[in-house]
Amino acid sequence: MSALKKSHVEETLDAVHLAGATLEGVRFEGCTLTDWTASAATLRGCVFEECVLRGCDLSNAKLYDTRLRGVRFERCKLMGVDFTAAYHLGIEVAFEGCVLSYASFGGMTLRELQMIGCRAHEALFDDADLRDACFDESDLRGARFSGTDLRGADLSEATGYVIDPEYTKVKGAKMSVEGAVATAQAMGIEVPNF
Repeated sequence: MSALKKSHVEETLDAVHLAGATLEGVRFEGCTLTDWTASAATLRGCVFEECVLRGCDLSNAKLYDTRLRGVRFERCKLMGVDFTAAYHLGIEVAFEGCVLSYASFGGMTLRELQMIGCRAHEALFDDADLRDACFDESDLRGARFSGTDLRGADLSEATGYVIDPEYTKVKGAKMSVEGAVATAQAMGIEVPNF
């Protein structure tokens, strides 16, 4: 594990290896973290404010009491991350080109979330507030949206999702033809030629 200070402000930190390690009480403010390997790591009591994480692998990382404010993930692997464990301290994130399969966002308020060009297979969004979120070019195959508030969300360029409007708020949401057909079929409506 690379030696990290307790506080990093406006630094660029490259290729830090924390796979399986525990990181406690470290603060990152205005930092760029590039090519980190932190799969199966435990982050406890850490703070990330206005940071960019680029090309990092945090698959199956545990985020206990970790604050994520103004954090942008670019081309990161975040498979199986339970973001709800960090939620009570405040979470404000955006994702671009990330792998978020099996990640959990259940019950979180993530209005205006940006999830652009991501793969989020089997991700859990149940009971989340995703009003005005944007899922452009994201693959949401098998993602769950039961009880989710998707009012005003843009799923028009997303693929692979099925939303049951009986259990999900969708008023004003934009859907792709594929998504609208899947939604209609979830309501028991037959759509010829699909």
